[in-house]
Amino acid sequence: MINLPDLYRFCLVLFLVAYFNCYSQRVINYLPYFKYETDSTDKYKNKELGIIPILYYTPETGFASGLLFSALFKSAPKKDTLARTSNFVFPFLITEKGQYNAICQYNIITARERWYFKGTTLIQKFNEYFYGVGNEAIINSKELIEYSFLRLTHRAAYRFYKRNFAGLQFNQYNTWNLTGDSLLAKPDIIGNQGYTSSGLGLVYFVDTRDNIVFATKGFYLDISTYSYLKGVGSEYTFHNVIIDFRKYYTPIKGHTIGFNTLLALNTGDVPFMQLAHMGGQYMMRGVYYGRYRDRIYTAMQLEYRVKIWRFLGLVAFGAVGNIAHDFQEYDFGTLKYALGSGLRFSISKRENVNVRVDVGYSFGETSPGIYLTVGEAF
Repeated sequence: MINLPDLYRFCLVLFLVAYFNCYSQRVINYLPYFKYETDSTDKYKNKELGIIPILYYTPETGFASGLLFSALFKSAPKKDTLARTSNFVFPFLITEKGQYNAICQYNIITARERWYFKGTTLIQKFNEYFYGVGNEAIINSKELIEYSFLRLTHRAAYRFYKRNFAGLQFNQYNTWNLTGDSLLAKPDIIGNQGYTSSGLGLVYFVDTRDNIVFATKGFYLDISTYSYLKGVGSEYTFHNVIIDFRKYYTPIKGHTIGFNTLLALNTGDVPFMQLAHMGGQYMMRGVYYGRYRDRIYTAMQLEYRVKIWRFLGLVAFGAVGNIAHDFQEYDFGTLKYALGSGLRFSISKRENVNVRVDVGYSFGETSPGIYLTVGEAF
């Protein structure tokens, strides 16, 4: 059942989003957005700095608010039409559940898109429900755990053919102040006292999408590998492979079909926080993020998107996924299913940015998942 006070508050927030959206469509076609633009040189295209208020909702955080500082710029001369826009993004968020996170993200694309640099630095104080590891986790067996968390992820990739990139990447996790006294305290839960892991890996990706924010055609494929070794500062030795594929079709103008499939594979002594997590606002919406977690995770989703009037759109989606300790234990009888629908409010027609309101249902869960955020699920 949905908590009624939360539902009333959510409806109020949805009304405010729609109101600000209508207003911004007439004024500057953006949610309240304070920006500074400069064109102080003839060599490079305009730069843009912005401050954006943020308000969103997920089952894991409840309502959250904060500010997002953004910088858009071209790191290539004006005559270079191949290079896409680079950016820095600095969101800071506080949630009603006492969580907070501060993030620094960047995407830097050099001239002629020869190099693509991408990275995230995240510091977070968080609490969430932990259900245990594996398919045996049941809804009534959970505990609220708390932790502090620092993650560093950096990637450098070189374009060797058309939109094909390959390169190296680094990932580090630091977890401390970890509290949990029942499920988390079990001796087979790796990393339950806090830990540090550091990994190096290879990455290959190709991106033919017409728009990385709201694609209507093309595809995206990302193959990522990491090896976490004691020689590079990791307390545990394990390996990780993630394959993410997305494809988009628009058979009729204004009607887009998106398909997304994901494979996450881990081997070795994997800390519980770096096991593959099912659920959340991107894949298997309607399942609490981390409700199921294990070394192997497979999932796929299909989404239908249609624009119905000016800044307003509708979507319908469905997903199926599963987890397993290894492929020998993979059981199609334990597949999880999710489906749902949502609204889209355009807040930037030029950049195709939407406010996303989704309601996802998963069979076996006690309540639906409600998600209010900016940007598409995939």
